[in-house]
Amino acid sequence: TDPPDLHVDVRALGSLTFGGTRARTLARAGLIEVTDERLLRRFDAACTAEQEPRHGTGF
Repeated sequence: TDPPDLHVDVRALGSLTFGGTRARTLARAGLIEVTDERLLRRFDAACTAEQEPRHGTGF
């Protein structure tokens, strides 16, 4: 079988799921590997939330 075009390290899944960190930032950190920069741009757009995550409890 061919190697994957996109690999997401398990450590990046929470950040992607909740929209706290862009996929391109995680790729620069080595947590996402892609074979094509265009694929990273598309994946980044698909994972980007409209609003940044926040919690409503003040400290």
